[in-house]
Amino acid sequence: MQASVMDCLLPITAVRRIKIMLRIGMLTSGGDCQSLNAAMRGVAKALYSARKDVKIIGFEDGYKGLIYGKYREMSDSDFSGILTEGGTIL
Repeated sequence: MQASVMDCLLPITAVRRIKIMLRIGMLTSGGDCQSLNAAMRGVAKALYSARKDVKIIGFEDGYKGLIYGKYREMSDSDFSGILTEGGTIL
């Protein structure tokens, strides 16, 4: 008789919960786009309000930032007051 998958699983009480930090990378194409700052701000505000352990990494200058390692860790304050600015903050 073969063991089923359920036989191999640990009981829920035996599973220890591991807390993992959520890391999100934001990458734009590098050009200007209408409402891109607003979209990035909306995502960031939702993430920061939903979780305390979130880290947002912003890649600067589009794909160049991804290829050449030009990035910065962003905070909640980086997304404040950007709705009326042209271009993108990245």
